[in-house]
Amino acid sequence: MAIDNKHPDFVARTPDWEQLSHSYGGERIIKSFRTKYLPATAGMLLDGITKAGPDGGKDAYDAYLTRAVFPDYTKQGVEAMIGIMHREKARIEVPDAMKPLLEKFSAQGEDIHTFQRRMNEWQLVYGRAGILVDVQSGQPVDKALPFASLYAAQRIINWDDGIRVQGIQRTEFVVLDESDNERVVGLEWEFKNRYRICEMSGTTSSINGNGSQEAPTATGTYQTATVAREDSLTNAAWVKPSIGGKTLNYVPFVFVNTKDLVSTPDDPPLLGLTNLCLAIYRGEADFRQNLHMQGQDTFVIVGADTDTKTRLGAGARVELPRDGDAKFVGVGADGLQAQKDAIDADKALASEMTSRLFDSTGTSYQSGEALRIRVSAKTATLRTIALTGAAAIKQVLLIMADWMGLSEEDKAKIIVEPNTDFADTAAASRTALELTQAKQIGYPLSRKSLHRHAVQQGLTQLTFEQEEQEIEQEDPIMPPQGAGGMAGGQLGRATGGSRVKRGVGASQEQ
Repeated sequence: MAIDNKHPDFVARTPDWEQLSHSYGGERIIKSFRTKYLPATAGMLLDGITKAGPDGGKDAYDAYLTRAVFPDYTKQGVEAMIGIMHREKARIEVPDAMKPLLEKFSAQGEDIHTFQRRMNEWQLVYGRAGILVDVQSGQPVDKALPFASLYAAQRIINWDDGIRVQGIQRTEFVVLDESDNERVVGLEWEFKNRYRICEMSGTTSSINGNGSQEAPTATGTYQTATVAREDSLTNAAWVKPSIGGKTLNYVPFVFVNTKDLVSTPDDPPLLGLTNLCLAIYRGEADFRQNLHMQGQDTFVIVGADTDTKTRLGAGARVELPRDGDAKFVGVGADGLQAQKDAIDADKALASEMTSRLFDSTGTSYQSGEALRIRVSAKTATLRTIALTGAAAIKQVLLIMADWMGLSEEDKAKIIVEPNTDFADTAAASRTALELTQAKQIGYPLSRKSLHRHAVQQGLTQLTFEQEEQEIEQEDPIMPPQGAGGMAGGQLGRATGGSRVKRGVGASQEQ
């Protein structure tokens, strides 16, 4: 069997993952695929899309492609969501023996929070990732700490959930594409096709001496081999990774989707956004093509001598016969506004889909609590992804603890809690503004109470006295007219420390 055989679910999802990858890469990547994402017009096809020169369609398509603009909403959306998710670090606790892993968690030497951020990124882009726990062979027991390797969706090409034993189903077979450029001689690089096979001894990829495959089994020892595409499994150098002689009786691989940790891929959460971005891209191309054609009017002379050369511009002269005529013929502007309106509508929808969660501008006014409810509803997907990612990290840590031979008591100390308070800053800021405005019109609320609210909501870490000192050192700024008391913590200090009388409707200062 071929080393690079693909799982049916992988084959079905590949077109979506490719589109997501290209959209996330941005305009340069999208345009490099030319007609795959921006079809040529009928005229360009008739002229020959590969034919260069004034009579060919290639130059016209190149200009059409250059004028097109691909909106970068996918990358902007992912970066914004990752920023929201990691506004605060996850709470991660491990037993003392595993604490070195927090600082050097991955094969690249990343700390666990950086690794988690990268994992969440792949969850958002593809809806799918995978984590393999590995260990460096030949290390002393006291130094043989396991590490994690993260794989994007396109790298997990084949897998098998195995058979159920006593109601439990364990992954018994995973093939990972580790092909990459590799420096071979001096400064030269060469692309190497390489695949890592992770399986239980005795699974369907193991070969007997007579060439027949063994029946699948739920027992055995975890083993792995790295082979090239052209190699045969019969010649594979199988290794059974161990720490101090301790091997595993399961494949240390964790699937990470958006909602669960099973092997079946989830729907990519941003696929609809990339579809919309490509629709905008094609609409922009047609719109800009029409704008370009409007500025390229054709000069037509009726009744002119065909052998006479004509010049246009300042200082030029056009001579016509008695009944002749001269005029410009161009593309009309009919339909341009409709095209623009359609593109604007798509852009507005794309902006909504990129989770501009904290945009409180508009005609309606929302309180802090209303904003919290609105944001919570829109961040349901983010919350699910954060919780699923945290569950994956915990599962990886449990595998590491198992491999290190830690006790069940030590494993119980492993805690992974992600940040899910995505709306706190926006809601707290809006509530603080409401309270400040209420104080300005006479609500009986002290500045110390306002400061206490700010501390509770994470808006400041300073004490009231420290905050007062910081305010005293600032330059006094008069609030603009109609600002509704948005002088913030100064609360009248710009007017010499004035105070508002208590009592509803009070407007006098004392």
